[in-house]
Amino acid sequence: MICISVDKLKEKCNPLENPPWENVKPISKEEILSCNFVEKVEEYDPLCLENRESHIKRIAFYVRNGWEDEPITVLCHPNIYPIYDGNHRFAAAIIRNDEFIMANVEGNRQEINKLRSEEHTSELR
Repeated sequence: MICISVDKLKEKCNPLENPPWENVKPISKEEILSCNFVEKVEEYDPLCLENRESHIKRIAFYVRNGWEDEPITVLCHPNIYPIYDGNHRFAAAIIRNDEFIMANVEGNRQEINKLRSEEHTSELR
């Protein structure tokens, strides 16, 4: 697990501007912040199609409550969407203006090192 830069990962993918979920248009920061959803988020099943409102509620929950240091999963492989698990948490990190996010990362070491947070600069070898 490593700390990666939210801004650097956002350059590769942004689940708010280009949602990875089927039939979900871009989601604005205002939509998330105006959502008053405060209930515990149920377990997410990526095989179950959720509607736009469900994604907004899930992101809004994480913006307000965090995610207890549960890392996202990032894959640094060519031609694949890099976030394997954690798009809602990553979207929340973007909205909260977090500088870094904890992630389990696999793939090309050079690409992984490009994502590292400036505060956590030791490179993988």
